[in-house]
Amino acid sequence: MKGRLITALLGVLTAVILFAAYQMLGSPRVVIVRAGEAMATPMPVSQATITPTATLTPTPFPTPSQSETPIISEEELISATKKLEQMQNFALPAIRIVIPKISLDSKVVELGTKVQEGILIWETAPYEVGHYMDTANPGQTGNIVMSGHISTTRAGSVFKRLPEVQVGDAIILFTEEDEFLYQVVETKVVLPTETSVMAQTNDRTLTLITCVPDGVYTHRLIVVAKQV
Repeated sequence: MKGRLITALLGVLTAVILFAAYQMLGSPRVVIVRAGEAMATPMPVSQATITPTATLTPTPFPTPSQSETPIISEEELISATKKLEQMQNFALPAIRIVIPKISLDSKVVELGTKVQEGILIWETAPYEVGHYMDTANPGQTGNIVMSGHISTTRAGSVFKRLPEVQVGDAIILFTEEDEFLYQVVETKVVLPTETSVMAQTNDRTLTLITCVPDGVYTHRLIVVAKQV
C-alpha cells in the first residue's frame, strides 16, 4: 500500500515537471522520465536573432543646373554662321597670271576705283595686269575681274596680244600658295558702258578686259574663262 502511494506521488510530480518544462521552452517537447530516475536538466534553446539586410540605394548622377548649360543667343548663332561661311569661302588674291597661247606672264596687282572730274573711273595698272579687289579671288565662287592696257605710251601694253586668245585656250592664275587653271569659253566686244560683264556669277569665272581697237579704244574686248 505504501509502495503504491509513492508511485502515485512520483507520477504527479512528473506531470508537474513536464508542464513546467513546457512553459519554459515554449515548444512542446516530450520528456520521458521513468520512475526512480533523475530527470536531466533541459538545455535552454537559444532563439536565432534575424538581422535585417541593408538595402543598397543607387546614387543618382548629378544633374547640371540651368546655369551650367551653355546658352547661345540667336544673334551669336547668326554671327558664328557668317564667320564660318567667310572662312570656308576665303581665298588669297592672285599675284601672277600666265596665258601660254600669247606668251603672257605678268604680275597681278590690286586695283580699285577713283573719281576723276566727278566721274567714277576704274583704275588700270601700268605695265601689269590689275585685279579689281571687290571681285572674287582664284578658287572662289564668283567673277574674278582683271584688266590691262593693250597699248600706251607711258603705261605699257601687257594685253597687247589678248585679241589673239580663242575659246579653249588656257589661263593660269597663281596665288602665294596655289595655282588655278581656267579655260576660255567666250570672247566678245562690247561698249564701255556694258558694265554687266563685271557682275558676280554663281560659278568660278575669270573675266579679262582691255580696250579695242588698238589705238582707237572705243570698245572693250571681253575674254571669259571658267575654272577647270
